[in-house]
Amino acid sequence: MRQALVALACGGMLLSPTLAQEGAREVTFGAVTYALSCAVCHGEAGHGDGEMADELAVPAADLTGIAQRNGGVFPAERVAEVIRGGSAVTTHGGQMPAWGLVFLKDPSGPADGQPATSTAVERRIAELVAFLESIQAKP
Repeated sequence: MRQALVALACGGMLLSPTLAQEGAREVTFGAVTYALSCAVCHGEAGHGDGEMADELAVPAADLTGIAQRNGGVFPAERVAEVIRGGSAVTTHGGQMPAWGLVFLKDPSGPADGQPATSTAVERRIAELVAFLESIQAKP
């Protein structure tokens, strides 16, 4: 599933002029990051039912209900902070991995194999946040 999503997203970016718009680009690349980094715990659709969900000390959060749990407003900066690693999230029996640090060392980042810059990491986090906002359950 993850490979198909990556291929679809990347192929769509090349073929569709409407996906060239910034918001669509962020959601598309955010979907790829989600599939590669988050779906294993949070599930393909974000409901907390990923392949590793049974291995977690505390169930992974249903990411489609973030806005509902926040009075109907999606807290983008708070979500970015959690992803970045600046906030302890105890859904895994400890702190959720600090993806900001993981993304800095991600060998699949820059084409030259060098560590990502903080600007690239922040863009990747922003794309992931845009994707998470796009999958919020409708009230």
